[in-house]
Amino acid sequence: SITAYGCPYTLKVCEWLGGQLKGRRLDQAACGGPRDWASANEVPEERLTRLLVIEDALLAALRNASQGGYNGA
Repeated sequence: SITAYGCPYTLKVCEWLGGQLKGRRLDQAACGGPRDWASANEVPEERLTRLLVIEDALLAALRNASQGGYNGA
């Protein structure tokens, strides 16, 4: 079990994205962007900037994985 603290909208979108990405191959990882995520999770417009940080982290993780940085652990 993981305990996380932070903006509830940020945590909700991270959990939702994890569910969206689970089981997908890298070439199937596209799942919209921050505005799509905000809409799907009822995130207020004023919190959208927090989702840009998630987008940056997701893109970096996908880039790393596509370059062989993911070892399956």
